[in-house]
Amino acid sequence: MGIKASNNLFYAWHYGDVPQDIQNMQAISSTWNLPTFGTELGCDHFKAAAKAGISHSYWHYSSYCNTGPAFGNRAVPTDTFGACILGWAGGDSSACTKSASPSMLWLNILARVLRPAI
Repeated sequence: MGIKASNNLFYAWHYGDVPQDIQNMQAISSTWNLPTFGTELGCDHFKAAAKAGISHSYWHYSSYCNTGPAFGNRAVPTDTFGACILGWAGGDSSACTKSASPSMLWLNILARVLRPAI
């Protein structure tokens, strides 16, 4: 079974400039008959993907750690989680959509990712 015949794949992406990357993902989706999923997006990409009906998630990696001086230099690895290698608390997904609750955002994302390929 090839990619075009599959009903459980998606193409993940996180790069580029709006609107060219959105147009590229629409072309990939159409050509390969599979949904695309924008990962680790900032607000410009997040909003553009939403407007285009493309599944998307916000970059929020750095908030999932407690290692380093910002957290009191806890003992590694027993009292820490994550590496905080790219900074800390850089993501703020609420900045992208002021009106939607986080649970509704995730339901929307999951619904789009899990939809059958057209």
